[in-house]
Amino acid sequence: MLEVSLAAVALVAFLAAVARGGFSRTPPTPRPEPEETGEEGAWELSRELERLGREERRLDHALRVSSGDETVTSRLRAELDGVKAEREALRRKREAEYDR
Repeated sequence: MLEVSLAAVALVAFLAAVARGGFSRTPPTPRPEPEETGEEGAWELSRELERLGREERRLDHALRVSSGDETVTSRLRAELDGVKAEREALRRKREAEYDR
């Protein structure tokens, strides 16, 4: 009885494979590639955000230990503001892509 039920299951599986074209001579047509929503993948974005985070911490540290020279301090603040703005823009752009 067990052999008969196993043979029946194997026959059904074989018929399903034949119906789906599992044994055809021509290869199946490739599926279309999904469109990339972003310019870069998640890995590249993560690396860029990490780089900007390191740069932000470096500039923040440089501001804390600066000698008090106003020109150096203003330059460091401007760089820090630019890095923060770039990081925030990347984050918002990626979030907007997910909201679509």
